[in-house]
Amino acid sequence: MSDDVITPDTYKDDDLVYVDPDLRVVVGRVQFDEKGNAKKLERPSRDVEPDDDESDAKIEPKAEEKPAAPAPKGRGGRDRRPPRKPRKRYYPWGTYKTMKKIYKIEGKVFEPERTTTLDDVMEKALQEPYWD
Repeated sequence: MSDDVITPDTYKDDDLVYVDPDLRVVVGRVQFDEKGNAKKLERPSRDVEPDDDESDAKIEPKAEEKPAAPAPKGRGGRDRRPPRKPRKRYYPWGTYKTMKKIYKIEGKVFEPERTTTLDDVMEKALQEPYWD
């Protein structure tokens, strides 16, 4: 048995992974095709399906309400174009280290700030000039 066995929840910084930016989780490792290019992993659509209870219930119009107006016409009296079909969306991919920073996968990830003061820097510059 080797120690290089990786469970699905742990990744090395050099691993190429797909990331779900909305949920901030790693979806899986990047898969490659025969030519060596990364495969596109399609994201599910954002459309929310209605509950069965809501779709079965029919709303009957009240007698006081007016019927809905016909659909507006475009230029020249023609009907408007039907709405476009939604774009296909794909999961972004990259190295685990980069995706961890960009999408904040492991909680709050930040670069450490340098806390040196001007006085400390000036003392060091006087003692160790960089051009020597």
